[in-house]
Amino acid sequence: MIHHVQGPPRLTAQDEAVLSPVDTKLHENGWARHATVRSSLSIWFEVADGVNAYRGGVDDYTNDLTCRDHLALAVQLCPNGATQEKLARAVHDADALFKDNTVEDVGGHLGRYFRVGDTWWWHRIPRSGELAEYLRSP
Repeated sequence: MIHHVQGPPRLTAQDEAVLSPVDTKLHENGWARHATVRSSLSIWFEVADGVNAYRGGVDDYTNDLTCRDHLALAVQLCPNGATQEKLARAVHDADALFKDNTVEDVGGHLGRYFRVGDTWWWHRIPRSGELAEYLRSP
């Protein structure tokens, strides 16, 4: 099933107020200051939608996958309520798109370049495109 997603949801001032302490907590736990829930969500949607036309290299790709790690923590830290539901739904939508555009990395190709995590997104590579060809090359 092909998923079509418009992109990340528009965050309201109320959403931003809820997410600001989440960003602060993530920064206190070692995430870079430029890594915000908003930026990670935007990057994750871009990667999910454009992974088969990805122009970056393996280092860029693994860096973008860390945005998904960041979002997993953000959803956990976000207080229950409308903003958490909106965030979780947006991440789910981007995940579905990412799954549609990638394949399972059964050959462990990505692990040759980076210490991959245990979560499912670390075990998926583009279905096609330059990065897919590079990863599958010996």
